[in-house]
Amino acid sequence: MVEEIERQKAIAWFVMSALIGLLAAAALLTCAFPLYKLFNGLDFSRSTATWPALGALHDPGWRPGFSLRWLRDTGAYYAIGLWQYPTLWAKPLWVLLVQAPLEVWGMPHWSVMVSLAAGLLVALRVAERCPYELQRKSHGSARFATDRDIRKAAWDAKDRYVKKRGLYSPTGIVLGRAPNGRLLRMPETLSAILIAPPGSGKSAGIILPNLLADWPEYQPILGFETFGWALGRKTYCPKPTFVVNDPKGELYAKALKWLIKAGYKVIKLSLGSMDGDRWNPLGFDSLPGGREVPRTRTRILDALGRVYADPIRALEILMVEVRDRTDWVAALGADPTLGGRLVIRDEVIALEANALATWTSPARATLKDVLGDIMKLFTWQAQREQYVKRLATMAIDEKIEPHWRDKGRAALQGFSLFTIYRCEADPQLGEPSFGRLIDFMTEATKNFQPDPTAGEDQDAVASMLQAWIAEAEQRGYPARVITELASLSRTPSKERGSVLSTMEGGIDIFKVATVRSRTSASDFGLDELRFSKKPVALFIVTPLEDAVALGKITGMFFESSAARFISQDEKDIKTKGRPIIYLADEFWTLPTGMESFLQIPALGRGQWVQLLLVGQSYGQIALKINKEAVGILKSAVGAQILLQQNDSETAEAVSKAVGNYTAITANVSQTEGAGKEVKMFQWNISRSATGLPLLPAQRLLTMRKLEEQYVLYQGMMSRPIECSSPAWFNDPVMTERLTGERPGGLARFGRFVAAMLPRTASPAPLVGAARTDDEFERAAAAAIAAAVAAQEQKVANQNAVLGQAPAGAAPPSQGSTFQPASGADFVAGDDQSKAA
Repeated sequence: MVEEIERQKAIAWFVMSALIGLLAAAALLTCAFPLYKLFNGLDFSRSTATWPALGALHDPGWRPGFSLRWLRDTGAYYAIGLWQYPTLWAKPLWVLLVQAPLEVWGMPHWSVMVSLAAGLLVALRVAERCPYELQRKSHGSARFATDRDIRKAAWDAKDRYVKKRGLYSPTGIVLGRAPNGRLLRMPETLSAILIAPPGSGKSAGIILPNLLADWPEYQPILGFETFGWALGRKTYCPKPTFVVNDPKGELYAKALKWLIKAGYKVIKLSLGSMDGDRWNPLGFDSLPGGREVPRTRTRILDALGRVYADPIRALEILMVEVRDRTDWVAALGADPTLGGRLVIRDEVIALEANALATWTSPARATLKDVLGDIMKLFTWQAQREQYVKRLATMAIDEKIEPHWRDKGRAALQGFSLFTIYRCEADPQLGEPSFGRLIDFMTEATKNFQPDPTAGEDQDAVASMLQAWIAEAEQRGYPARVITELASLSRTPSKERGSVLSTMEGGIDIFKVATVRSRTSASDFGLDELRFSKKPVALFIVTPLEDAVALGKITGMFFESSAARFISQDEKDIKTKGRPIIYLADEFWTLPTGMESFLQIPALGRGQWVQLLLVGQSYGQIALKINKEAVGILKSAVGAQILLQQNDSETAEAVSKAVGNYTAITANVSQTEGAGKEVKMFQWNISRSATGLPLLPAQRLLTMRKLEEQYVLYQGMMSRPIECSSPAWFNDPVMTERLTGERPGGLARFGRFVAAMLPRTASPAPLVGAARTDDEFERAAAAAIAAAVAAQEQKVANQNAVLGQAPAGAAPPSQGSTFQPASGADFVAGDDQSKAA
């Protein structure tokens, strides 16, 4: 019943639209005579007899043209002729504008045609705004998205320009290419997930177009302008920083030239080789607080040293007070000794014996000046503990037995914090790093001499831990360092050995010479990615055979940087920062346990952090996270991009998520045979409504590579967008940016010929074998060259029959030879298998 009411409302709306269009056309037709008079003048002899109102307006000296006289005559036409003499002007106007032009030109006067066309446009415009649908919905309301749906996808956006454009936004993550040829882009800083099997064109179809697309940049002048204020400047918002997981190195090699030309600072973090930039997970440029922490600590110790006899001990006690008490400032003001735990210097007591009770004394003023620094130092130390905890989670696999996993991670946290604060206390040691941590452990245990009188728990590790605890207490390292070292020291020797084995297994990769070299220092800081004046494109390149082992370090970078970016102040980001886009290709190479990284879809919108997660199937993603987390991830992302599928489970899940549409089925029956009751020409037709899947699983499993894809956008999951792949080699601008040459007519002809060739023209791959991108390129280039050579040979044979030399050919004595064009002239890059 509700469905039928909505259909009736939709029909009524369309009828109303037609009537409004007719009224608009009639209103515009009243302008036909003034326009006719403007361009053609008026025949006085025909108008004076039957059309006195308009004939009275005739001036024998008037010539067609726009003038004040024409404006006056037009006003008189509306005031006198149109309203007072409707029976006199209707028939002559019909003859003047319709009948006579039909006899001469075969069509009415152009002013009539314009009026009717304008009325039709008005009717269509009103019909387009119909809030009701004719579609039957009794068994499902799924349907494919229309252009109107695409434009209204960002109906809740704050920026009016973005709200009006929808998925036709000038910036944002590239999702696909609409049937009208325009790119579909994420209008807001939301995340997306791309699901496609190997060889389906993920790199060429989605990832590279995001790197090669236009990212207009706009910096507000007054602070509150929107894109609508900057239309003439071709600007929108700050260019984003890209962080790309690129195990093969193909994305870096192909996008490098364009990114540099577009003004990007390109960073290559190659963990398996000696080239590229370096990143130290424990380096000062990566740690919260950075190099400001030791300077702040020194400033606090200098101030405390002017009041207390032991400033290191005083700072240690004050940090505990900050941790355990909310009224520590009031307690310190009431009693600067905190119950006798802090010893004030004798000379301070002698000079200020009568002034210590108030904050007006110089000593108390000194303490008051460093209260803010103490709070900042405490905050940085807490953030460092969380940062190191994330690194330990990435280093030690989630699949290890929980007891040894948790103990190993706790030990690694304690050792890492000890390394950080030891290097801060002694600058001659250089930057802290996992390689330096391994050195500290080696140096502390290699010369160990066991004590015959000691118990069985006295070993090299126990001796090292005792020495490190003593050093931490003497130098005033944070309490967390002493806590973790003391906990491990109390563990029985056999269990401690297993814990250390688990810990060392997590950082074994840092013993490799190339990895240690690439992680011994940092050539950039995490804040540089966000607040740099130039946009940054960072590629993490790892050899594919070592992708899982080196994926720990990639996971450390992704997890630590994501935690930093989603926790930054939103005001600072939107006034000085840049959006961050993670392109997580080959997600299977990353480690488990990346909690902050996987929170980007849920928390990154306000902090301008986006994630494009690329997986082969939802089942593969579930191997890195659990199935429940996959469901949460799908509900948090703004869009799901679906290419050709191989996994039936994923196809079924997508089909079920989209839902059914209501289809009308007809059952036809006829009685056969002979007899009195048989009527040969009588048919019985019964119609019924049923629900059918809009996107059957078989449809998703048989999509054409790099030609078809679907986009499921938030708020319109039951209206999937049927679009084509935005592959870079199908876009002349992107092709020019990647290859350096705009494809000309010959290249387009080559692609056309290659596409027309039968698929058996190129060698078929072996059963069970997957053809690589390079094989596709070579096959396509060979097919195109063969087609061009055959065409040239055909022309040469025809010329030979006619006794003519080919145009532009060299004389036979010069031995001219046809050189087929190289594949690069036609095929620009990877995943162009369809050209073969």
